[in-house]
Amino acid sequence: MQSKLIRLLLLALLLPLQGAAQTFVNLTPRPKTMTVVSGSIVLPTDFKISSVRLDDEMKAEINRFAADFNAATGYTVSAVENDAEALMKVTLATRNDLREDGYTISSTDGVSIQITAKTALGLYYAFQSVKKILPANVMAGVRDEAITTYSFPKLFILDEPRYDYRGFMLDVSRHFFTVEEVKRMIDVMAYYKMNRFHWHLSDDQGWRVEIKKYPRLTTVGSIAPNSRFTDMYTCSQYWINKPYGPYFYTQEEIKDVVAYAKKQHIEIVPEIDMPGHFVAAMAAYPEYSCSPNATHTIWSDGGISSDVMNVANPEAVQFAKDILAELIEIFPYEVIHIGGDECPTTAWEGNALCQAKYAELGLTNYRQLQSHFIKEMADFVQSKGRKLAVWNEAITAGNADTETVKSTDALVYCWTGPEAAAAKAQQLGLKNIYTPWGPYYINRKQGNSAQDPPGAGDGTDNVKKTYNQTVPAATDYGVQATFWCEHVSDRDYMEWLALPRLLAVAEAGWTPAERKNWADFQLRMTADTVLLNYNDYKYCKYLMTEEETMVMPHVNTAEDKYYYRIVSGCTDGRSGRCWELLSATSPLLTTYSANDAREGRVWTNAQAAESDENYDYQWWSLEEDPANPGKYALVCKAVPEGSVNPSPTANGTGGRWSYDNTGKHYNFILGSNGYGTVNENYYYSITSDALTNLYANSSQNGQGYAVNVYGNPADGRGGLWEFSPKENYDPVAPPVEFVKMEVGKTYLITNNVEGYEATALADDGTQRYLQHSTDPFANNAWTVTEAADNEDGTQNVKLKNVATNRFIGTALTYTSRIGRRVQMNASTAAALTLTYNPAEECYRFKQSGTYSLSPTTDGTIVAGSNVTADDYDAPRLQGAEWNFREARVVTLVCMDNENNELGTFTRTVPADVTEITEELCPTFKNMSFISSEEMGEENQYLIVYTRSSYNVMLRCVDERGAILAEIDNAVPVGERFTMYTPEIPHYTKESAEMADGVSYTPSSDFEFYVYYATNAYTGIKKLGRLVTKLNDERSYALYDASTADNGSRAGFRRIVPGTYNINRLTSAENADPGAVWMLEKSGDKYKVKNEYYGLYVPALARSAATTASATGDAFNFSLNSDGESFKVTGTNGMFWDGVANGDLVGWNSGNGHPIKVYEIWASPFFKLQIRCIDQDGNVLRTSEKLFPAGEAYSLITPVIEDYDILDISGAENLDGFINDNYEVVITYINESSGIGEVTTNPDESKKSGIYDLMGRRLSRITTPGLYIVNGKKVLKK
Repeated sequence: MQSKLIRLLLLALLLPLQGAAQTFVNLTPRPKTMTVVSGSIVLPTDFKISSVRLDDEMKAEINRFAADFNAATGYTVSAVENDAEALMKVTLATRNDLREDGYTISSTDGVSIQITAKTALGLYYAFQSVKKILPANVMAGVRDEAITTYSFPKLFILDEPRYDYRGFMLDVSRHFFTVEEVKRMIDVMAYYKMNRFHWHLSDDQGWRVEIKKYPRLTTVGSIAPNSRFTDMYTCSQYWINKPYGPYFYTQEEIKDVVAYAKKQHIEIVPEIDMPGHFVAAMAAYPEYSCSPNATHTIWSDGGISSDVMNVANPEAVQFAKDILAELIEIFPYEVIHIGGDECPTTAWEGNALCQAKYAELGLTNYRQLQSHFIKEMADFVQSKGRKLAVWNEAITAGNADTETVKSTDALVYCWTGPEAAAAKAQQLGLKNIYTPWGPYYINRKQGNSAQDPPGAGDGTDNVKKTYNQTVPAATDYGVQATFWCEHVSDRDYMEWLALPRLLAVAEAGWTPAERKNWADFQLRMTADTVLLNYNDYKYCKYLMTEEETMVMPHVNTAEDKYYYRIVSGCTDGRSGRCWELLSATSPLLTTYSANDAREGRVWTNAQAAESDENYDYQWWSLEEDPANPGKYALVCKAVPEGSVNPSPTANGTGGRWSYDNTGKHYNFILGSNGYGTVNENYYYSITSDALTNLYANSSQNGQGYAVNVYGNPADGRGGLWEFSPKENYDPVAPPVEFVKMEVGKTYLITNNVEGYEATALADDGTQRYLQHSTDPFANNAWTVTEAADNEDGTQNVKLKNVATNRFIGTALTYTSRIGRRVQMNASTAAALTLTYNPAEECYRFKQSGTYSLSPTTDGTIVAGSNVTADDYDAPRLQGAEWNFREARVVTLVCMDNENNELGTFTRTVPADVTEITEELCPTFKNMSFISSEEMGEENQYLIVYTRSSYNVMLRCVDERGAILAEIDNAVPVGERFTMYTPEIPHYTKESAEMADGVSYTPSSDFEFYVYYATNAYTGIKKLGRLVTKLNDERSYALYDASTADNGSRAGFRRIVPGTYNINRLTSAENADPGAVWMLEKSGDKYKVKNEYYGLYVPALARSAATTASATGDAFNFSLNSDGESFKVTGTNGMFWDGVANGDLVGWNSGNGHPIKVYEIWASPFFKLQIRCIDQDGNVLRTSEKLFPAGEAYSLITPVIEDYDILDISGAENLDGFINDNYEVVITYINESSGIGEVTTNPDESKKSGIYDLMGRRLSRITTPGLYIVNGKKVLKK
């Protein structure tokens, strides 16, 4: 291959033009009008800015500019009033043709810079233009000592924005960005006069804003179970395979960003996506979903979920209003966005409340439920003086009630079918924002080169396409660059994708369409690399910097010929097919005669063997036009005098390419719309200069696998052709020299990647798979049994664990999100290829020479990427790079100074370590190291300790043995311990094995139990110790430890509310009481009871789901051979087993699933029961819900049609937090008065009954207003 420089711009163009009529002025967005004349004004170091009759806000803008300029330059600019001699003069604009946010700048007199504006906003934009025109460090706010002169060109500008709204949206739900990272993007927006930051704060993958009334939105909703990261520097992705979060902004952080943006005249539009894309909220508050008793799991990847809000549940609607109410308090601007996109209706169609609402409203399609929900939200925000915004599906989704949405006056963001959506919004009289999927979705890939990381899109949405996108005439309010983050996990990649395309959208929003010019923009965009470099923005260099290097195939010379197979980039049935010139004897002539296969046509075929007749017809070479470098003739080896004709038979999929046997056509261009690496080769799009936006394409079977003509090379990769060389034409770089492993030597292999440094390859001798461990006393020493050097400088090694004598074996097949697990083998080793990374001075160990070993969060080692089977190897950030060091294994015999044995341990230490120091020895609680000395045997050492203190532990437990606290007390030898039991919130001490105030002198470690009682229900804070000896009437967590389906059937048994089905949780942490089980002794067996529900595990049926019942079976718990798990068998012989959906089922063969039993740390829960009755005591509605103790809560009373509230009792002590069990009785009177909701808040008044604010007692609430109900403030709407 050869390197070809594609020169896009010349830096010389960025300098003032010698002898030209106009000086280059770097101002983006391009102003409405600008006239530049020759010459400039050199700014003195202490000039003045004078103003005349400006208001305080405009004066503040002058002072801010002066401060910013002084900080960036070291000058001493000052603001004055009415100074005719000042260099810069600011006055009020009086022109009728200037908008309120417009301005003028005039410096054509060569002695002053005169600025006019009507408002502080217009003046701010004027100063932004001045900063942008000056050297880039001024706008960047960075002092650059290399710049000693600041001059301003002589020009006249009259400028104002094309649209009111010029926005950038950032999705922080899929991946989170810090406050400082958000501010960096706000700075860039300000550079280019953008004025709306659309902040996408929630989605299925995470909730990112604190809502004080609903704390679980952030304690639960901000944590995804996993996340896919992209490493832009290695163009690869990886699953982190651990919880992602908690990540969210506090309300104070939000206010900080709002204030920061306000200084730059940027309004923030917050978005809470609802009722779809609401999974994170449903996971936190499932009662507001259409399936309250189901498990709602926050998503880890993109897509569209059917788990949506129940818009027919009045309490869910109030939940949404409460969220928006808090947003309105922290975001001071007009627009509140509620999403409304991609909302399936399937959950509504199967929900009883939605079915009833559907019938009540007389709807004709369930989509109309969303329309009515949008109306409810619009009415609510309008009552707060705000305006609603929605994505365009609100008016364009099939069967939407557009008249209802029209009545909301919502602002419509048009992204899908955006031109039609904008026209529809205009028809309905709704303002709209144009943000088309594709060119304005600036998170999408910008190309298909080797430097493009995996991501959304087909690689065609580059900055030129973004810039040249036409905004439809129906768009009346503005434009937006939209950035989604399913594939974008860090600041660098986010900036690299956004820049420079954000600049292109900024220009579309500001500059009149007729003033836009791609070539001029490209020149300014290139100049702005200086600005972006000052603050280390990571921008994409496509079409932005002066040159880009593309590696091209070798071209023929008189002396040398280079041949390539041109191979389809498709991964379907076209995969591996290559170009072939059809000869007179080709069987394809007959096979594809109906597809216009003819002699001399270019087709695709399976790759031929060297002995095949068509072998030479599949090899192609490039001959470059001597007069026009970069244009080529495509020459077939079998007919070297000819080349491919540049004009196909038709400009479409029916077009075919013919071969001219006698002519050379230097018309072909490679890589103009697709370039990158594949299989260690390069691929290119192929077109000719006879075509416009059409390319050679690998057709499918319907076109007979011809090479045809198509407009999108990336579609199925049909137009991305791999050039596979006949032989290696490029000189091979000499192998990198590195220290290699030696047969017979022992090594310690530790990870080199940040976050994994403490872990090493290990094998405990019992697990199926290779492991890693941070335990220094793990079996982590490896002996090289075989080694062989490879021609490319790498090394193949086979490794055996010193302690277990097991070998590192082969890797299994790829499993999504895991990779290839690596097996341990008792007798056979697999070769690992050792490669060296000189940049990081570390190594990779590769299975099959391809798949690098990396650690996982479950303690095992996998080979290769955990995102893709074969597209690329594991990136470094997946933990795929290691160090090794020659080592030896030492045995440490540990004793105290009274010859009591403490234990014997083995440890791997570097081979050059001769002294076993305290840091290398085990630590024992309350013991101090004294000495180490060699024993008689090699590598064996005696380690001596002395007792320094005794440990007295207080184990605080409830009546079922659930752990409340464990308090260690280290009592120095000879000193006394005095017993004091702790107070534990929500629990009362019942008894202790030692009374408070009693003291004694310990002579050994000891453990005291303290027993507590509570009226709370016990949930699980976290797991305690694994239990192998069961006790009667104790609380446990029961874990199905099955490894079937790669562990996907494993989980903690729990009762599903409502259905009482016994299913599972993937994590026990913070589980509610439905996951706590008490074992009741029944002879030599146990009944398994959930105390909260008062239900048991019944006799199991084969492969059938299990529902908890009032009577339970007696089960035998038999310890398995692993010594950790139990085989659980019912009286009917059915084993405990489980299926993929999580249900507990019975199975009557084998041993069933292994069940692990754990002690639990208790988490107290309280129950809130609400009983709604009429004045005669008839029950209208009941509900109950569990809350973690101490959770914030405000009572929201149910809305019951045709009833008013008469009284509330039982809520007297419900003071905003759940700290007890409550039974609230709400009495209604059958006389509708339009009541909407009642909320309670603490108040100093403790009077019982209902009172108005004048203190007058009332019989009931009948009109809207504030009241005191049993000592609580009540708002009746």
